[in-house]
Amino acid sequence: MANKKLHLDMGHALVTPGKETNDNPPVKEFTLNKAVCDKVISRLAGYNVSITTTGVANTDTPLSTRVSNINNINPHLMISIHHNAANGIGTGTEVYWHTYGSAADKQVAGILAPKLSSYVGLPNRGVKQEQWAILGVNASIPAILSEGGFMDHPTDKPIIKSAAGQDAYARAIAETVIQYLGLTKTSSSYPTHTVVSGDTLYSLANRYGTTVAQIQSWNGLGSSTTIYVGQVLRVG
Repeated sequence: MANKKLHLDMGHALVTPGKETNDNPPVKEFTLNKAVCDKVISRLAGYNVSITTTGVANTDTPLSTRVSNINNINPHLMISIHHNAANGIGTGTEVYWHTYGSAADKQVAGILAPKLSSYVGLPNRGVKQEQWAILGVNASIPAILSEGGFMDHPTDKPIIKSAAGQDAYARAIAETVIQYLGLTKTSSSYPTHTVVSGDTLYSLANRYGTTVAQIQSWNGLGSSTTIYVGQVLRVG
């Protein structure tokens, strides 16, 4: 079966003005978006899908260029990953499709919105419409934009910044992609391990004959050694 094509837009860049938490020092939205994007890619490893991305740390690529690049790729689905901000008064997750979008856009947004809210444990602000440029891709490309909580809200921010919260966001996106595109596991599926109480990266590396650094890389963990019960990790 031929691979489906998924495009993940990481939204903004490290050099984009603003777009950061209200910490001192702040955490850039791009850093949070990329962490989720990396975890989505990890969760979809072994499925019949080819994944491309837009968004690089040190170049604030114009929206028109990003849209043009996505159109040239012509994926079966595009998801733009974001986190919100509203001067500390907004809370919850929401998913957008274009004001003049398609039934497919609305369908994908409707699949993701309840999953995202449920998995990250924040209020569901619903499915909404906006005429945002990144959603203005070719009409044949289903396109949505997700907001995984508010970076400046005291309830949302700890979840957004945590590995568990980022993985929950990624799980919602990955399950939505699998459902909408009808993905299946391929014969080259990677082995995974569901974390149970007492597991550590060190014990898993020893059990599966690999290294902590390799497990971190496969699962988009960066330098973190924090894992949680129920987390699904690639281990080979």
